[in-house]
Amino acid sequence: MNQIVCSNSSSLSEGQESLKCRTRKNIGLWCFFGGAVCVSVFCFCAVVFRKFDLLSYEKVSNKILESSKVSKIYGEYDASLLKEEIIFYENGSFSVIGSIEIKKIDVSYPILSDVNTEHLKVAPCRLYGPLPNEVGNLCIAAHNYKNGTFFSDISKLINGDVITIYDISGKSVNYEVYDIFRVKPNELDPIRQNTDNSRIVTLITCDSINDSFRTIVKAKEVKL
Repeated sequence: MNQIVCSNSSSLSEGQESLKCRTRKNIGLWCFFGGAVCVSVFCFCAVVFRKFDLLSYEKVSNKILESSKVSKIYGEYDASLLKEEIIFYENGSFSVIGSIEIKKIDVSYPILSDVNTEHLKVAPCRLYGPLPNEVGNLCIAAHNYKNGTFFSDISKLINGDVITIYDISGKSVNYEVYDIFRVKPNELDPIRQNTDNSRIVTLITCDSINDSFRTIVKAKEVKL
């Protein structure tokens, strides 16, 4: 009888241990899946927030461009005499010197007078060189957000594509792409100003594949 009792007790103990083991496994699985869900939700929210952030930059850029156009139509000044135009938006102001249009990749943005972190978030900026459509090498830098906005797609351009630059008065000059290449950030040849008295535009952005390089697009004035 004692043997039977001991045997039953032993079997019961083994069953309890097995149950506890399965319970621990189930809890572990639930924790794993719960963690995976939390990480997924966090990543999703981060992506949504970033897209919302980028859309807000695009919105500001469009507002700056539109405000500049409207002020020329209704302004009481001679736009042909302006070198730049101050556009006020919310709590900031932007010095606009012209605009850039590349129809092939749906680019249409104002060009801001100088470069800083905040300006680069919302529009292409003059990095170096003359005012738009003056003699020299106008170097324009913009972010590559890798989403089709700003200069994300300039690497898709090929020789012969057209870039149109408008000065602050609205007069335009067309430039034809003649070279596209990559450089390291400390290479200064693309921004040099020896143009033999011609008008050149250089577009600069982070490379889409390797952020440690810069994509350069060079274009020269052309009569269409």
